[in-house]
Parts: sequence; structure tokens; C-alpha cells
Amino acid sequence: MDSSPSLATQESIDNLSKLVQEIHVKLDKLLANPSSTVSPTVSEQSSYASIVCALSQSEKIKDKSQRAVLVGSQEKATPQETAQHDEEVLKEIIDATHDKELKDAYTSGSITHKRFPENKTPGRRIVKYTLPSTSLRDRLLSSIRSIGRPVSFEPSMFLRRDLMPSELNQEKISREEARKRNNEAGCLKWGVRDCDLIKFRGPNYRPLPTGYRNLKDNEVDSKVLPKSTEQAKAKVTESSTPISNQSNLNSNTATISTTVPTVTTKSTAAPSAEFVTTRKKEEKSSTSTPLSTIPSSGGAFAM
Repeated sequence: MDSSPSLATQESIDNLSKLVQEIHVKLDKLLANPSSTVSPTVSEQSSYASIVCALSQSEKIKDKSQRAVLVGSQEKATPQETAQHDEEVLKEIIDATHDKELKDAYTSGSITHKRFPENKTPGRRIVKYTLPSTSLRDRLLSSIRSIGRPVSFEPSMFLRRDLMPSELNQEKISREEARKRNNEAGCLKWGVRDCDLIKFRGPNYRPLPTGYRNLKDNEVDSKVLPKSTEQAKAKVTESSTPISNQSNLNSNTATISTTVPTVTTKSTAAPSAEFVTTRKKEEKSSTSTPLSTIPSSGGAFAM
């Protein structure tokens, strides 16, 4: 096996550029907030170190850019029943989008699903959907966020992109803040989009689901690190409109020029095929339940 280092691919460089742009957009928002405790000084050396670290994780970033995550889905009595249930939920989500390319990818077996992490006790482990490309992943998320939650979704279920460990920490804190504000308001007025706190459009808000005040975090990730709530509040974005996907970043953000360091790429093993389904062409696609009754305040739910 050739262990010599290889230059980063153009695709990994493009993914990194999007990540850097996203970081700068968030930094601009933080520095514009007078209550922010973040120092306005960002050294070039620390920025360069962050870029080198991101490049070394280019494969991980690329893989995550093609995945969506379903949070809050209850598992069944056996792994086989759970896999069948997850397949039905995925099909309902794809049908609800009314997107031909997504439906074709699903029918051909190019969209797979898997519970994660595998070594955790079954309960409400997240479901990771792997799609053929980042653009299809973004279209899936955008479609669901536009039309609202499928009617079969439990109150605690929602879709988001596959987050990096640092983003998972921020997402958890934002979710706790949203739950706190919703309990104070007595309705679903706040939610979480990826890792940011958002405010739904009013004036009509949905009531709190049964048992909402006693909900526990459904997503457990050992990589989430502790972080103070005060730091999180400085990063919270309150918006009356949904936050766009990471692929729709501000194209006017300044570009950082730097020499691309040499990175060593590692081969990654193919995902376990234990519960990955290859689908045959269906004679007749099932009709998804109309979603027009979903209130306009729909969106990502706070856990």
C-alpha cells in the first residue's frame, strides 16, 4: 500500500472553502453583537492552524456533507423491525419532497440509512441518511423545511445535516435554550436549525406537544464537549426566517488565500451493509400524505 502523502483534491478544497466562508459569516455576526464576549482579534497563525486541521479532516468533512440525520425516531423491538421502520420513514420523506432526482436515487438504492452509533444500546439512536452528493442532501433538507414535517413524525423528530463535533455541542446548547423559551412562552415559538436558535414566524404558534416539558435529549454523542451557556448565547442567531443551508453561503465573503499543505489520505472502510437496503423498482409509488395542513410556523423542532 502506498503511504506517500498526496495533495488535497479539488473537491476537498471546495468543501474547505465553504467551511471557511461559513466560519467568517458567523464571526461577522458575533463581532457585530455588542454583548459578545469574543475577542475581535483573530491571529493569522490561529486561522492557518484551523485550516490545516480542516484539511487533515477533508475526507470526514466530505462524507458529512453528503449525509442528513433524523433525530428522535423510536427504535422497535428487534433490529429487523427497526430497519424496516427506518426504510418506511425514509420513503415517506422522499415521497414528500416531490423531487424526481431524489426519488430516482432512492429507487436505485443510492440513498442508504443506518442507526448511529452502532455500539450504543438501542432506544432513540439517530438515523444517518447517506446520499450520492452534497447537492441532493441539500435539496432533501430544503424540501422538508419548506413543506413542513411529515404527519407521521413524532413530536421529537426532525431532520438536520450531519454536524461536526464542535457543532453538535453548540446544537445541544441551542436546543436547551429553545426548550426553555418555549416552556416560558407556552407554545412552540422557538426552534433549532442545524446548530442555531431560530424564532418561527408568528403570530400563530403550535401548542406544546404532550410531554414536551419533560423531554430529554434524544441524541447522545460522546464527542460533545462541555461548554458554558454564556458562550453559547453569544453565538445564538435569532431569526424570523429559516437559516439557509451551508451550500447557500454568502458569496461575497472575503476569500482566504493560503498554500494548501500536503495531507495524507486514509482509505475508509465501506459502511456496514447489515441494514442497508437495495431497492427494486416499484411498480407503483405510494401516495404520501398531503402536507398542506402543516402550519406555516413549521421547521426544525427543539428537542
